[in-house]
Amino acid sequence: MSESRCPDPGLVAGPSPVVPSVFRLTSAMLGGSARSRELAAAVIVAANDRRQRFPDETALQRWAIRTAIGLALAEPEPDVEHRTGETDHAPIEAPELLAGLDPMTRAIVVLREVDEMAFGDIASVTRLSAAQVMTRLFRARRGLQEMVCTA
Repeated sequence: MSESRCPDPGLVAGPSPVVPSVFRLTSAMLGGSARSRELAAAVIVAANDRRQRFPDETALQRWAIRTAIGLALAEPEPDVEHRTGETDHAPIEAPELLAGLDPMTRAIVVLREVDEMAFGDIASVTRLSAAQVMTRLFRARRGLQEMVCTA
């Protein structure tokens, strides 16, 4: 029988950027579902168990983000209702906007815009080139801007 474990309080309460980064990333990629929270918690527990294997917090964070991306990409896409021709001009919330992007692009947007991660670091954790990261981010920003302006 599998034992349920919570992340180590030191990891949660400490200055480590691992916890918020992983939760934001899985939430953005999987639409904030309960499954995204379960996946994030599992990555955080695994990161805590492996903490001693990494030379510093940055290496640990990269491993955790790379693991979260891989697991989130393996999950089935969440059901998303897209706006089509609505005329009420209700404000579009950020999760709705992000839902229109593919999971990897969502991860790139969150890592850059929310976590303020450098392009090289994003390239490292996503295993894309820095140019691919910048291109995806540019296209995502342009697409998001069009969605906001036409809503």
